[in-house]
Amino acid sequence: MTTLYHRWRHLSRPASVAADFHAVGAWLAWFQQATVGPAQALEMDGGTVGRLRDRFREEPDIGAVSDRLVRTHDRLRRSCAPRTAVHGDLWHGNVLVSEGAVSGVVDWEAGAPIGEPLRDLVRFPLIYALSLDRHTRSGRPVAGHPGLRAGPWGTGVEYALEGKGWFPELFRAFLRAGLDRLGVASDCWRDAAVAGIAEIAATTDDLDFGRRHLQLFGRLSDG
Repeated sequence: MTTLYHRWRHLSRPASVAADFHAVGAWLAWFQQATVGPAQALEMDGGTVGRLRDRFREEPDIGAVSDRLVRTHDRLRRSCAPRTAVHGDLWHGNVLVSEGAVSGVVDWEAGAPIGEPLRDLVRFPLIYALSLDRHTRSGRPVAGHPGLRAGPWGTGVEYALEGKGWFPELFRAFLRAGLDRLGVASDCWRDAAVAGIAEIAATTDDLDFGRRHLQLFGRLSDG
């Protein structure tokens, strides 16, 4: 899917992007249904808070940021969802497509036979949004996305969570549909997304990439 993602004007066309989201959403629905297990409270921590506090212990605001993450996890635990198998790193670079459908998913290093299905649900749209402005000069409008200008790292994710337009609507609809399918209230979508940002910060091998996600979580998380 990476080849499609970086194809000229692919990200500016609503129909092209919607097809990507539809393909991954259909595969994820099949994958989770095929591995469905007992329902449990949503658990997006899995050691994330501890890893963040240790990994970024020299960051001056790590205490306040991690406390906000604890509160986010606590809100999510009020809901339940079935445990399923988890890929653990579901982004467009690991997705193979053929004739508009997912033909395979690679790189299962972070996978688990039983885990929190929201991890896969939020990872794909977050990484997809991350580079919306990658091919646009800073300060310039991003083609096909009214209201979005290329800016600081993470601008595309901020736009997806807080902006207006067809892409933010598609991003949120993808999350809401996945939550509905799992039996979770769809208004949990934002907490699930920001918890996913924090998980990337805690688990990515690239320390700078992780730090940028930590800062992005700090900008987008609620109190």
